[in-house]
Amino acid sequence: MPALFKLREAIVAVHTASSESLTIFTVPRGAVIKVMGEPQKSGLVEVVWDGRRFAVFIQDIRSRGESVEVASAGA
Repeated sequence: MPALFKLREAIVAVHTASSESLTIFTVPRGAVIKVMGEPQKSGLVEVVWDGRRFAVFIQDIRSRGESVEVASAGA
């Protein structure tokens, strides 16, 4: 199950629009990101923010974000 984090500080994210194109973004403070899996050996993890998938360093999420509880349906 994906985990949600709210950022206390901005982080850098890489968006791969295609195999030939990389775009660097700054995900702003206060944004809520969804972590989609486990970190790779490189330390990068896939996240979703603003409807797009990005790669970010898991250490950035841990040091600059806080876990957000997901309300269960019907609660």
